[in-house]
Amino acid sequence: MKLKCKSIIRNINLKSEKGSSSVLVIMIMLLLITFGVLAMMSSYSNLKIARKHADWTKDYYRLESNADKTYMEFENLYKAVVEEMDHYLSNDLEIGIESSSLPELVKNALLTDIDANENELCEQKLFLYLLYDKFYNSPIYLLDTSISFNYDIVNQDILNDEEPEISYITVDEETGRQLLTSIKINALNYKNYPEIKEWRELPREFQYDDSIYFNDPEENLQ
Repeated sequence: MKLKCKSIIRNINLKSEKGSSSVLVIMIMLLLITFGVLAMMSSYSNLKIARKHADWTKDYYRLESNADKTYMEFENLYKAVVEEMDHYLSNDLEIGIESSSLPELVKNALLTDIDANENELCEQKLFLYLLYDKFYNSPIYLLDTSISFNYDIVNQDILNDEEPEISYITVDEETGRQLLTSIKINALNYKNYPEIKEWRELPREFQYDDSIYFNDPEENLQ
């Protein structure tokens, strides 16, 4: 009887061992499948981030390219103003101003400086006025018509520590991204090329919606 019981227990043990190995194999397969899915999801997420970064970089380079073209237009405008200024200074400055097509108020302000023996100050004011006026009438100004210009420069004193500047915004039509360019003007040594003071992308405007909506969650119509 004892021998018979031992054989039965042995058979049961053998069967349980076979079942445990099958369970172990299934668990290993489930773990492999789980880790595989997680690895695939992580790779896909990294791919999306890489594509987004590539698109951001491509759009930024396009924006910078447009800003470079605009700055080249500004350089040509600046050269034209320098040539016009040289024309004023090629002869007598007072005669050049009197015979120019400048507005009478501008002429009177500049001639007042000349009468006060402030020729250097007059030259700075004249150059800045010509630059602002030509810039205002250029296609660059149309990029950002909200820019305000100090046309009263001819009625003000220019201090030594002042740094007149012109700023404009280049906009990428495809993405709406904006790049701000600020240019420092050296009115005293105007033949020196202007220096770029600021060249950076502007953050996009974001507005929070503070509105309060009273909605019926059950959509009960009365």
